[in-house]
Amino acid sequence: MSAQEMLALMNNYDLLKKGPKNMMQGNNRDSDGTIDRVRDPPESLKPLLKKIRRQVDLRNLDLTSVMTQQGGTRYGTMNTQRWNSTIVILFEKDLIFSEEDLLALDNAYGTGAEDRHRPGAFESIAWMDFVEDIGKTDGSFMPESEAPPLMLTKMPLSNIAMMLDMMDGSADGKVDDSINKHRSLMGDKRWG
Repeated sequence: MSAQEMLALMNNYDLLKKGPKNMMQGNNRDSDGTIDRVRDPPESLKPLLKKIRRQVDLRNLDLTSVMTQQGGTRYGTMNTQRWNSTIVILFEKDLIFSEEDLLALDNAYGTGAEDRHRPGAFESIAWMDFVEDIGKTDGSFMPESEAPPLMLTKMPLSNIAMMLDMMDGSADGKVDDSINKHRSLMGDKRWG
């Protein structure tokens, strides 16, 4: 093969993009082009990831900045002990991680050499992959098909209408006529 033919093949982007793996991305990249240090999380870990995603959404946390502030490298790794303490302290009021939960996370996102003291754990954690998987996880509480219907009106109630709505003891969006049953101070004979 001549140098001209080889150069033509190297510049043929359509040929490079064919096949099961995008040759332009390399073996350790996701479909979006980011580096993927570990495999996808197992199905048994997804309920825990969903709980974490709910807390991230409720508290509006930026996990990327938290992990980099706590010692995460720009290469996407972090010391396992440091990562475990960061995630436990970050969610201490919302989630209580058991030793099995932490070991499952360490096993799923662990990279580098195996830890001699904790079987199933590794020396580093791929924190960028963890943050990416949390971002991909659906954190909704129930499917839309099972959610109760919303009682929305075409026009929002005014402040006075909302107070009148609460007169019957429930906020159902219906203004009750019970206020008309009460006598005013001017019509009451005790005040006359």
